[in-house]
Amino acid sequence: MDNNAYFEQQRAQYFQTLSDDDLVLKISECHQIIGDIKATPAWKALTKDILEKERFIDNNWHLVSDEKILNNMRVKKNALRVVLDLKKEYEAELEYAVQQLETRKNTSTSIPKDYDVEGNVEE
Repeated sequence: MDNNAYFEQQRAQYFQTLSDDDLVLKISECHQIIGDIKATPAWKALTKDILEKERFIDNNWHLVSDEKILNNMRVKKNALRVVLDLKKEYEAELEYAVQQLETRKNTSTSIPKDYDVEGNVEE
């Protein structure tokens, strides 16, 4: 299982444990965070700075021979990437929470269980 599939599975399990009220709250929080990120000029400046730092690491890692410094560069780049991906993560959570809530509210979209069609099996 790749990392994305693992995290998607964890997200699905987490959202299934939330009540409808908690899902509505999560949707509201995601809307708020995404809106604030898009509205603030600081996010654009932060993104620009992070991309410059990432580019610096990408362009200079091969010049470093110290394993400890290389590891620190790797960790820093991963941390920078996490910050850059925050908006996308909240957008994905928003989409998933909305889908989860819609699925719960619209039971006609649910797939019937095997026991729902028991006895209709052809031999």
